[in-house]
Amino acid sequence: MSLPVKKNTEDGIGPVFTEPCILPSPIFPGDCIGVIAPAGAPDPEALEVGLAEIRSRGYAVKVADQVYIKDALGFAGSDTLRAQTLMDFFEAPDIHAIWMARGGYGCTRLFPKLDAGIIASFPKRVMGFSDGTALLFFLMGQCGMAALHGPVLTQLGKLPSMDRDAAFGALEWEGGQPMFMGWKRVLQPGRAVGRLMGGNLSMICHLMGTPWCPDFTGSLLFLEDVNEAPYRIDRMFCHLAMAGVLKAVSGLLLGNFTGCGNEAQIYERILTFLPEGMPVVYGLPLGHGDRNQPLMLGTRACLDTGAAHLSWEWNHGVP
Repeated sequence: MSLPVKKNTEDGIGPVFTEPCILPSPIFPGDCIGVIAPAGAPDPEALEVGLAEIRSRGYAVKVADQVYIKDALGFAGSDTLRAQTLMDFFEAPDIHAIWMARGGYGCTRLFPKLDAGIIASFPKRVMGFSDGTALLFFLMGQCGMAALHGPVLTQLGKLPSMDRDAAFGALEWEGGQPMFMGWKRVLQPGRAVGRLMGGNLSMICHLMGTPWCPDFTGSLLFLEDVNEAPYRIDRMFCHLAMAGVLKAVSGLLLGNFTGCGNEAQIYERILTFLPEGMPVVYGLPLGHGDRNQPLMLGTRACLDTGAAHLSWEWNHGVP
């Protein structure tokens, strides 16, 4: 499997891929899903519910030893241990996909310890969100592979069956047929296409200004967050606007902003930062709320408010 064309960052930290990502191979029942905790330590009971769901779908599962560690700082082991576990799981031939046990905090601490070249040589589907947004961006930006923004394993048992089905469907997706997702409301009508990118708003803002933040130009950007006061949401969107991100993207998709205050006020604040004519929708079933359906970062997507859904597909020829 050939990798996309790449260029080196000016400071030499790692490659930034400028061509379309590669799509790691799908998995199917009988394959093995590896479970890691790249950030915080997971709740044991919620973890067992998620593991049972994997097994009920006919998959084998391998849980990293560090998943059961909780150090004095709340991490699932040291930075070195968490990074090495991730590297080992990519290189392991008997592991076919990787699922994050939970988010929390800690993924960005791993970046200096990860070897993007080795990871890129063993592309696998990786799923997670929240703090895991950072790791998904690393995989896409530094390793040139599409990655799954979707539920962490400890969230799986709290989701409706349609979202659990969608998570496994994304792991098994072969790329031949488009995938779809709806929303609750259109804030600004229009149509836009671009590479699907996004995740947790706070994490994206924290990555900006670092070598690990990807170029958002022309992308369809989706955002979600949890337990952030309205003024903090305002401040983060101001950050995105002043950094030029909101002018660079082709469209905006807003998921759950759980525990962030009055929903109408949140979206009123967001609209003040957006260019006129950019299509914007909110209420996608993704994030920290009671819904969290998967999106494949790096795929070609189309937002058409007239069609009432977001669609994405695999197209090797479209960045």
